[in-house]
Amino acid sequence: LRERAPAIRAECLQLGEDAFSAPQGQSGWGMLTLRDLGRPTSKADALTAALQTTLGLVREVEASGWLAPESVKVLRQAPSTGLKPHIDGLNMVLCCHLGLVIPHGEREGSGSESAPWIECGGTRRHWAEGESLIFDQAFVHSTWNPTSEQRIVLAMDLWHHDLSIEERSALGVLFDFVDEWNSRYEDAYFGMHLPYGWFKM
Repeated sequence: LRERAPAIRAECLQLGEDAFSAPQGQSGWGMLTLRDLGRPTSKADALTAALQTTLGLVREVEASGWLAPESVKVLRQAPSTGLKPHIDGLNMVLCCHLGLVIPHGEREGSGSESAPWIECGGTRRHWAEGESLIFDQAFVHSTWNPTSEQRIVLAMDLWHHDLSIEERSALGVLFDFVDEWNSRYEDAYFGMHLPYGWFKM
C-alpha cells in the first residue's frame, strides 16, 4: 500500500467533481464507490483507464482472499465536517483507510487547529498520507476534519483477521444468497447484506 499510495493519490486528485456523489443526509462528503456488495460499479468500469493503479491494487487484494464482498470507496471529507458516532453492524469486516490527502493540522493540545481524526471504541487516531489505518466498524466510531482543507482516503472493507478461510467462504455463500433474495424485491434495501423483510420480522 505504501508503494502504491503516491500513484493512487495522483489518480484520485485528477478526477473531476462529477466522479463523486454526496451520501444521502451527509453534507460535506464526496464519495466515489468503486465496489459495492463486492462487485465493481459502473463508475469503476468507466474509470478503468484513469484509475489503473487504484483498481489494480483492489484486484490484487481480492486475489489474496482478504477483500470482503462489501465496498471500496474513495472518500473526501470537507473542512469542518465529520460523521456522528455510529456503528455499521458488521463484526466480520474491518475497514482499511489508506491516507491520500491528509491536511497538516496541529495535533490536539499543540495548537489551535488539530488534524483530521477518527475515533473508534473510545480511541482516537489521526490519518497519515501513504499509511494505512484499520478499524473495526462494529464499535462506535466517528470522524471530524477541523482543518480548512479536504481529507481524502481510499477505504477498503477487508475480512476480519480472526476468520478462517472456511468461515470467509461460508459468509461469501451467505452474502450471495442474500443478494439473490433481495433482487426479487423492488423496494429491497441495497448497500448492505441485509435480507429483505429483516426489519419486519
